[in-house]
Amino acid sequence: MRNLLQKIRFDQRLMKFFRYGIVGGVSALVDLSLFWLGVEVLGWSWVIVAPVAFSISTIAHYLLSIRLVFTRGARFGKLMEILAIFAASAVGLVINQVALLVLLEVMGMGTVVSKLIADVAIIAWNYSVRAYYIFHPVKRVHANGKVIATNEMSRASICGPSKGKSVD
Repeated sequence: MRNLLQKIRFDQRLMKFFRYGIVGGVSALVDLSLFWLGVEVLGWSWVIVAPVAFSISTIAHYLLSIRLVFTRGARFGKLMEILAIFAASAVGLVINQVALLVLLEVMGMGTVVSKLIADVAIIAWNYSVRAYYIFHPVKRVHANGKVIATNEMSRASICGPSKGKSVD
């Protein structure tokens, strides 16, 4: 029975990561499209375009993530959760800008290729901070040390959240 529960938990994490990949792909497409449009089509500076495109894609990513991947309010209230997302995204933006500076200005790589390479580093950062901190459920522990419940709603199926609480 324990092995079955471990397999189910692994499968849930794998599905969560898969859904995160889809959400991240859509958000990256928004970011890359706006970046390309601003730099290549409109001729604006990448220094200005990158943070604007990144911010818009962060909003899209948050909205899709709370709908398809993570449970809103797993650790924080709504306002603190949004602030934590934007704080984490600010770190991601720094990673983005530094990577673009090195790839575009120092190494002379192309605009789109540089942006794609920078996005790989940002994906790793974003998933880690969201999955293991911002949306990581807080466990409630009884005085005897037994975990009695978490405040994360189950997202075991791709069809959407259940209304119950998971119990370890």
